[in-house]
Amino acid sequence: MSRLNRVVVAAVLAIAVMLPSAGGVVGAHSQPAPRHVCTKVGDVVSAPVPLVCKQTPKNGLRWRKAPIPTTTTTTSVAPSTTLAVVPAVSLASTFITGSTFPKAAMVTTNVAGTVYFIEGASPVNTVSDITSARYYRWTSGVVAANTPTSIALDVDVLTNGYYRVFVTNSQGVLSAPALNKVTISISRSFAAVRTQTLDQNSAAWDAGQWSGILSSQAMAQSFTAGLTGPLSRVSLGIYRVNTPTQITASIYAAGISGNAEGSALASKTLDATTIPTSEGGALVAFDFVSPVTVTAGTQYVIVVTTPDSSPNIYKWGYIIGNSYAGGTGIVWPLTSPTVLGDLVFKTYVDI
Repeated sequence: MSRLNRVVVAAVLAIAVMLPSAGGVVGAHSQPAPRHVCTKVGDVVSAPVPLVCKQTPKNGLRWRKAPIPTTTTTTSVAPSTTLAVVPAVSLASTFITGSTFPKAAMVTTNVAGTVYFIEGASPVNTVSDITSARYYRWTSGVVAANTPTSIALDVDVLTNGYYRVFVTNSQGVLSAPALNKVTISISRSFAAVRTQTLDQNSAAWDAGQWSGILSSQAMAQSFTAGLTGPLSRVSLGIYRVNTPTQITASIYAAGISGNAEGSALASKTLDATTIPTSEGGALVAFDFVSPVTVTAGTQYVIVVTTPDSSPNIYKWGYIIGNSYAGGTGIVWPLTSPTVLGDLVFKTYVDI
């Protein structure tokens, strides 16, 4: 080969080596994208590692390793669908005599808690109405949810009569009474039965004579106890007008001037639905779960209050004049009373 030919061949080979191919340079292995100069910020190449074109402070545009994207997983929590269970209790009608064995009642409740048996004449709105009653008028036992449970009844302590049954859950929520009742009828040598005896009485009705009880006007009647013992009930000549909510009768000691003094000695609140809607009806009984012991010859005051306001009020009948010698009717303010005459009332003492 001539010298000229050798020069031509060498030139051709040199040009071939410099021609680009799909993998880089002819005759060479694949190479990564250049890590030097790039032309546009944000350009990306992906192989063999992701690179991104960035502006550098000193060297201008340069390829740099791209950040690896991360994935965030969000977990949603469904809201609780648990509903509060309203406590309820059931049992078959139970009649306990001396020959009954066992002397117990089988009850079933829908909650775990405490089941209560309370003598039927006792008014019940809260658990404390039961537990503050006299020991021979109530008892209790522990029950599991949805499990028939036999509750023993100490008939040597409990008085004869019928008993309503309630249950409370662990939060102290009181159920409605069971539809059926427990009756105790035991022959015994003693009976711890309460006898309410009428003591003071001003119960003659004077037609058309009524005074209103509302949130801004309490009413009261002073009286002098004739018997010594637990004052367990007062009966009052009241009725309701429109739709009030509740009314409370309380017993106070009487001060020197005959007005209410100090804190209430006993108190009972009734729902308005238990009060007559017309004047001149039967007297309304307020039974004190915890009676106050009164002393014969000592003066006390019956104070009646309500949170309701006009036109939803109560009215208490009174008799014009002073027909009852042991006290008088009083209208708010109780510390500076207006004397009406005598309000219609009765008091009962246990003897």
